[in-house]
Amino acid sequence: MTPSGSRSTASWPGVNGNLAGAEALQLGPEVKAYRSLDETLADPEVEVVDLCVPTPLHPPQAIAALRAGKHVVCEKPLARTATLARKS
Repeated sequence: MTPSGSRSTASWPGVNGNLAGAEALQLGPEVKAYRSLDETLADPEVEVVDLCVPTPLHPPQAIAALRAGKHVVCEKPLARTATLARKS
């Protein structure tokens, strides 16, 4: 990964997500890389957080992003139970 908050034009070998046969993830100069959600939420340039994480992480990460004043896009379900969703 790149140093905290730095811009990168580097290639990340072995990081290709669900893109079968992809060589490596190519980042352009406009892309920032972060090492943690907290670091991402601390950046005032970040306005929207799209949560694409396992369902159990949806509530705590959505709450953290909302408390940081970010807009949140979350995969469904928001949480595993209605009670957890209400807390979110």
